[in-house]
Amino acid sequence: MIPAMRSLKLEERDRATSIFNDIIMRFEHSQTPEAECGYKPITLIALMEKEVSEKDEFLRLFFSFIGQNPSTEGGEWETDVEHMLSRLASFDSWTTEEIDALRESLAAFAKYLVDNSLLPRRSPELMQDARPLLCSVKAFAAHTPQPTPAPLSPSILSDAAISTPQRVSILRRDCLARDRHRCVITRKFDAEEAGTRWKREKHNMKDDDGQLFSERDTFAFVEVAHIIPHFMPLSNEGGERKLASGHTIASTDAWLTMFQVESKQVAHRILNMFNPTAVNLINGPNIDRPRNALTPTHGLHRQFGEFDIAFEPIGPEPHTYKIDHVDPDDFVSVEKLLITVTLYLTPDRTIDPPSPELLEIHRAIGRILHVSAVGDYIEGFLRDMEEMEGGGVIPNGSSRLDDFVRFRLTVTGWLEGRSPAL
Repeated sequence: MIPAMRSLKLEERDRATSIFNDIIMRFEHSQTPEAECGYKPITLIALMEKEVSEKDEFLRLFFSFIGQNPSTEGGEWETDVEHMLSRLASFDSWTTEEIDALRESLAAFAKYLVDNSLLPRRSPELMQDARPLLCSVKAFAAHTPQPTPAPLSPSILSDAAISTPQRVSILRRDCLARDRHRCVITRKFDAEEAGTRWKREKHNMKDDDGQLFSERDTFAFVEVAHIIPHFMPLSNEGGERKLASGHTIASTDAWLTMFQVESKQVAHRILNMFNPTAVNLINGPNIDRPRNALTPTHGLHRQFGEFDIAFEPIGPEPHTYKIDHVDPDDFVSVEKLLITVTLYLTPDRTIDPPSPELLEIHRAIGRILHVSAVGDYIEGFLRDMEEMEGGGVIPNGSSRLDDFVRFRLTVTGWLEGRSPAL
């Protein structure tokens, strides 16, 4: 079981930080080559520690994982931080075998982070195909569904009665109204809404600020994009897991339930390390609320959803951001970036603005995915899983059956009423 998270004592924090930095410095330059494991494991660990706000929790998780007892089945979590730190304080004088074991533990911890916080989770309600799509956090976030904006007030129906497509339809309507039917980055007006107004008003059509459009104005199709996508496992209030086929796995199925619940707990815990209020902001139906969404054009939606674009807060004015590529040397862009924008607010604040906290998590994830090469690794991993899903052999001829089973259990959910083609 995963140990409960508690704040470190001041002396523990200082010592843990020092030992952590020493370990990173010792192993990062000699980490497993990217070509071998697909990403930079030590760089990933270092970036996670740098980007999270709850560093005590991350350090405790790190040292607890490294302190697992490999001789025990499943590994027992070491919970005595002082004992773990005492063991690791002298790692520079360890034998070659002990150093290699520590290096393997670091690689295992990096994979643990990838499996539990960066690989995607899909909501069954968003499955738009009979066969589950295997897509990464990046790819899934780039494709928030775009249903017609809902005409109904969300107060008419309870959250429990609103399916995810209905919530996203309401979300699109509210975000377009809040953002004045404009892309939050380019300020281009939504072409669909412009067409509707043209049919009604012709040359007298105006924007949301009451200004007449001119012949020089250009339009674009504006979409709604989730800041944090639907990549976490969802459970209903009864503690049962609903899968893509509509089947339900009762909580009495102890092995599978424990496997899925623990994965969800770890994902929540790691998300909490970025911001302790984050889970509540996007838990359940909250993920489809305006504070977790904004309105880009189609091309920018894809780049934002792939964590290639980040919003960085600047200056004293609220909701003002510098918008740029996560990789400043990125040559490919659908729009010229490195711009500063102040997001629109509704006059009476009846519709929440995009959450600064969630935008910061999005920025941090983008940096982690890019600098550690985990983003590219996930894309390759999921291409392999898709090959296996279709019954094919992955390009290098190997069989990643263990990865496939774990992925299907924790990500898309198994038991769809048919066996996958293996």
